[in-house]
Amino acid sequence: MKNLWKEQPLRKQIDDFVLRIDPRYEGEESCLIRRVGPFAFVPLVSSKIFLTAKIDVEFFRPQSPGDLVKHGGDLDNRMKTLLDALRMPKDGNELPPDDSPGGDETPFFCVLEDDGLITGISIDTTQLLETAGDPAEVLLIIRIRTAATRRDYRNLVLD
Repeated sequence: MKNLWKEQPLRKQIDDFVLRIDPRYEGEESCLIRRVGPFAFVPLVSSKIFLTAKIDVEFFRPQSPGDLVKHGGDLDNRMKTLLDALRMPKDGNELPPDDSPGGDETPFFCVLEDDGLITGISIDTTQLLETAGDPAEVLLIIRIRTAATRRDYRNLVLD
């Protein structure tokens, strides 16, 4: 995510979104910074700029077709774990105790402010024919499409 913000069109928006980690700007209308514990999160999909997300997942796993539930864990539980990993924590209880941001984690860029901003999910499973030997290992290709719920100068290049 950090590298994505260095590319267009997001690079153009950095000043508009006031991504400087400076408490003076956090109350401003366009600031995407959300503090949780010692972390300063910057979600790309945020209610503050009226964006939602549709997520398409191509799920490659070593099991043959139809074996996902028996040997790989329930697909719904795996997807819940993935969606939780894409969003910022709701509060400090979701962070490891005594954790603090690393040198390259200020700000901490993430995909979603909240998983309630997801408006659609598509999952396709395919057998992974080349494995690293661990039957629990999977390969995911994730495509995220943003959509504006309301036109706003802050989301024009992101929709």
